[in-house]
Amino acid sequence: MSDAYGKIQISISNQCELNITPFISELNKFEWDRGYGRWIERDGEISYSDECSQYPSVFPRHPMLLNVKNSQNDNSEQKYFTELRNGEFLELNNSEQDKYYDSPTCSLSFISNSLAKHMMSGWVEISCFATQKGNRYEQRLRVNSDGNTIRENRYYPLDEKPTHIKEEYTSTAL
Repeated sequence: MSDAYGKIQISISNQCELNITPFISELNKFEWDRGYGRWIERDGEISYSDECSQYPSVFPRHPMLLNVKNSQNDNSEQKYFTELRNGEFLELNNSEQDKYYDSPTCSLSFISNSLAKHMMSGWVEISCFATQKGNRYEQRLRVNSDGNTIRENRYYPLDEKPTHIKEEYTSTAL
């Protein structure tokens, strides 16, 4: 099977007020693609560091801490997957790699509760698209400051009917 390559981007409503540093820190706990991309802030704007992402998605895996051996000594430290540098994942022992591969994708409620707490007003939308052997998909995730969240997935197979899946979460916590 070939790889899917695409782009991840973020849109922020004009009315959006958020605590940008903790918001970005929270975003970076999630795995938004299969690479080592990170959300960054530059001149007050948020963007994704990878120009071309492998398997971009708004269905991220649960953030989890993995035990990483320090190459300088026998000590271990805990890092989120998204904090690993190139090659560190391959140095993990099998049980740590299995823990990562077995992690489920995040529910809308989990994503909403993680991100909305850093927002005072407005909304933030993460969207992505990718192509793979002529097939393409588009996804979007919109988190409102009140915690209400929508996630959509549109898949356009080359020789089949397109599919559209939409899920919504209504927050009661905020």
